[in-house]
Amino acid sequence: MLATRRRHLFLVIVAAAVIVFSTVAAAGFPEARAEDGEEGGGGGAVALGWAAIGAGTLGTGSLVAYKLSRRAMIAIVGSGGMTRSLTLAYKPALNFHMAMNLIGYAAGMAHGLILSGGADGISISLALVMTVMVASGALMRFTSSRARLFNMQVHGQVLLVALLILLVLLHISTADD
Repeated sequence: MLATRRRHLFLVIVAAAVIVFSTVAAAGFPEARAEDGEEGGGGGAVALGWAAIGAGTLGTGSLVAYKLSRRAMIAIVGSGGMTRSLTLAYKPALNFHMAMNLIGYAAGMAHGLILSGGADGISISLALVMTVMVASGALMRFTSSRARLFNMQVHGQVLLVALLILLVLLHISTADD
């Protein structure tokens, strides 16, 4: 019964996040509303790009915030009731992280497919790094312990994450060229 409630809550959170990101992408960024041929054109493709960035940022940022708050709570309070409840929240936090990053990955790949005629080295590199990160995260979640150790190393690489951020920033800055 409790697992079903958690699953329903998880689905509600994911649905709410999709609604928020699509609203922000459509209303918050002027270039997302631009029609083809207007300045910043691309309309839906641009909105998908911003939705991918937002979903990835929220998914990863929420898990990082959870981990940092858990570490801080353990350092300040020590182990106890409040820390145990934070530990129990790890699985839902991880599920939210995975769901948002998969939504961001799907939006990013759809963005890339729509604009594939103008693909450059930055866009292709970005697609490859995103694929490696998502694949390693999925394998880390659903594989045995030996393979999990390898995937934890790949998925948690600071240099790979920094490369992903750098490629996203380069892609945004060269989008109008």
